[in-house]
Amino acid sequence: MEEKKGYKMYSIVLRHLDGQNKGVQTTHGVCEYIRKHWDDEDLQQWINKDKTLVMLSGGTTFDMHNIKKIFTENGIKFETFEEEDLGYLTTSICLLADEKVWDRENYPTFDIYKLKRAGEGVTDEEILEKDFISFVGGIENAVKKEVLNGLRLA
Repeated sequence: MEEKKGYKMYSIVLRHLDGQNKGVQTTHGVCEYIRKHWDDEDLQQWINKDKTLVMLSGGTTFDMHNIKKIFTENGIKFETFEEEDLGYLTTSICLLADEKVWDRENYPTFDIYKLKRAGEGVTDEEILEKDFISFVGGIENAVKKEVLNGLRLA
């Protein structure tokens, strides 16, 4: 396995929850992720080495649904937790992200990447998008980067 600089586990939580319940729902979501992906090498690196957990506000139930849809359509590995006491609403969406997603200094967002490449004379949008997807490690990372960077801390 190629060891990455590091992983962070992200929990995208329902905005309407108070702080304590955001933490509880995050814990449920992380447990689901671990239970379903125990043998995954990236998860084992996160468990044994990295251990960083980031909680982001996913907005409304509609927003959470859209995030799940985007992740599903792009083949992104994630797990959810649906809270029985809230009518089985999705309260947490959990996923792992490597440094190419969260390290903005070495792997900037697409907008910053475009500006940098424009300074190098590259302005064709199709080429830039293709190059960016390759630069951040594929479409899954590009989508994760776009979604996660659009959310605020919970």
